[in-house]
Amino acid sequence: MEMNTVTVIGITGHRGSGKTSIGYLLGNILNSLRRHHTKEEIFEDYKDWCDTIKQNNNAAYDCSLDYVYFDEFGEMPKSFVAQLLGIDMSILDNDTLKDTMYINMSNFKMYNYDETFKVITADDILSNISKKWKDTYISLREFAKVFSIDIMQRFFGSDVWLKSRRVNEEKWSYFNDGYKLFSDVKTKDEINYIKDQHGIIIRTIRPSNRKTNNGITNTENADSDFIISTEGQLIDLFDKIYDIAKQIYDNR
Repeated sequence: MEMNTVTVIGITGHRGSGKTSIGYLLGNILNSLRRHHTKEEIFEDYKDWCDTIKQNNNAAYDCSLDYVYFDEFGEMPKSFVAQLLGIDMSILDNDTLKDTMYINMSNFKMYNYDETFKVITADDILSNISKKWKDTYISLREFAKVFSIDIMQRFFGSDVWLKSRRVNEEKWSYFNDGYKLFSDVKTKDEINYIKDQHGIIIRTIRPSNRKTNNGITNTENADSDFIISTEGQLIDLFDKIYDIAKQIYDNR
């Protein structure tokens, strides 16, 4: 008989290493294992899940499963920025828009980039925190970073959003049977948050990817319970992801 408990899982790795995709596929496999599907049955569904990812790279955030709750550490800071600007949170999930939309610092209105803009960066704001920036523009990506991360962490600590999460956790207590899965683990504080709940850390690596590492360093590999290389096509990663899911399921 299966116990009604929640296993917390976090996926970490460099930007572009496939955290969201692996999280979505792992979550669906775990859900199928809880429903006592065979490996062969799961693989047939896996093909469809891979197609879903091709059509929607943020599939995990829109997915609702019986035994898996997809959570985000970034949800609270994104909500904060969205409310500041009066925009839908989905815009902050769009990498193209974050790099092509600019915020007028005089009125917080958002515009398509124009080469006539006087552009500033997050570093400009942080180096002169009391300055009133008039008739200047900052990219949506930089705006989100400076207001939801840099400024909040400077004044309230690196774990500011985790503090907020903890005082709000009672709102999410209705989910009490299955797996809570974070596919956006980027900091040591977030790793510790999961480890404090006896959770599991999975690290994704893609050696061919040269993008920045979002603050995660190689010294933190010791925190990883599993490491998965995401090189190649998703369809070819089934056995790797299934094996991790099966170990998590069997040890629950």
